[in-house]
Amino acid sequence: MLYLIGIGIGNEKGLTLEGAEALKKCKIVFLEDYTNLVEKETVTGIEKIAGRKVEILGREAVEGEKKILQAAEKKKPPCLFQATRLSPQRMFRLFSRQGKKVYG
Repeated sequence: MLYLIGIGIGNEKGLTLEGAEALKKCKIVFLEDYTNLVEKETVTGIEKIAGRKVEILGREAVEGEKKILQAAEKKKPPCLFQATRLSPQRMFRLFSRQGKKVYG
């Protein structure tokens, strides 16, 4: 399973209630920051909500897909956070390969 959760514009305060609940269920939390830089305070806020560390993914990890798909195959549902409302096509390709849940 792969969750694609949007944080809205700006910071973790843009999470929906459903998104926050899904985030708490995730074993691994990824945050992509190559399409939009994410501030340290936002990462800290997401970690507080999730109750675990957030792993920042750059362009190579997101476009390469391997790390994300391997995590999803091991039944450790990763969360992919979008830093903008306009999600790159690669995120949706990953999503379509792994799951049916979208929050945010």
